[in-house]
Amino acid sequence: MFKRPATKKLLPPFIFSVAIALAFALPAGAQFASTTPSYGYVGRLGGTLLGGPDAGAVSPGAAAFVIGTDYGIWYRSFDGTAWTGWAKIPAGIGTSNPGVVTSNPADVFVRGTDGAVWHANLTGNTWSWETWGGHATSDPDATSVATGEIDMVVRGDDNGLYLRSKMGTALGAYSRIPNGFATSDAGLASSATGKIDVVTRGNDNQAWYIAGTIAGAVVTWGSWTPLGGVLTTGPDAASCTAGHLDVVVRGTDNAYWRKGFNGTAWLPWEQLKTSGGDPGTWTSDPGIACVGSLLYVFGRDTTNSLTYFTQLPT
Repeated sequence: MFKRPATKKLLPPFIFSVAIALAFALPAGAQFASTTPSYGYVGRLGGTLLGGPDAGAVSPGAAAFVIGTDYGIWYRSFDGTAWTGWAKIPAGIGTSNPGVVTSNPADVFVRGTDGAVWHANLTGNTWSWETWGGHATSDPDATSVATGEIDMVVRGDDNGLYLRSKMGTALGAYSRIPNGFATSDAGLASSATGKIDVVTRGNDNQAWYIAGTIAGAVVTWGSWTPLGGVLTTGPDAASCTAGHLDVVVRGTDNAYWRKGFNGTAWLPWEQLKTSGGDPGTWTSDPGIACVGSLLYVFGRDTTNSLTYFTQLPT
């Protein structure tokens, strides 16, 4: 069962040392992004991450979110030319990696100190928090299958994946995705209006995919499809073209690998590399986003800093 405990306070007193805050805020290494990235470009955004990032498109650029050493949710935004400095969502404390959807214009989900899912929404310049309840045993992730709707998936106590949606101001109930058992968090995308694409790692360590159709409070699920691979983290997913899908995971070689769906068929797994042919060594699960004509792939590098590189989407 997906437990929904009594609401507890996510936002403990804002107490941590200035030294810790500065240790996070100061970048580790050089920062690029003074020019518009092209295929294979590498950008180093610094910081000190406790886990993996997530990201979303914010026209004409993107925003990337991480958990810092103070367990706060930090982010940087890209306007298509340059990245802003680090900023922090006020007061929130996360015990998981963030899950992000940037359609409204930004909604961020984390597991709170009470084990429940918490949601931060940015309206104008103001962040606000609300609880989505439940008892999360993974990072949450989110997407939007329709205008004005947010859809979030998280793993429950029984290792099943649970969907909860908010349409306007109406928050629906949790519902279990049938038959699946996850050994990681899920990666979400929406490859068509009303469609939710879900990818996770199964108990055989390969990627598994399922799609559902959401119409109001009614969700109709297809069947689980094995995608192969050997995953060492949870996957992430993005749809840069209607009907297409990119699934990115970390493999046993600590490189990021992609499984693409071209609108007709799933393509073979491919190792992702920069323009210099370097796959890199990654220490977290990936976070991906479609930005313009490129797929941005974010991860934590070997210095625990935020780094990204660009790819052509499927």
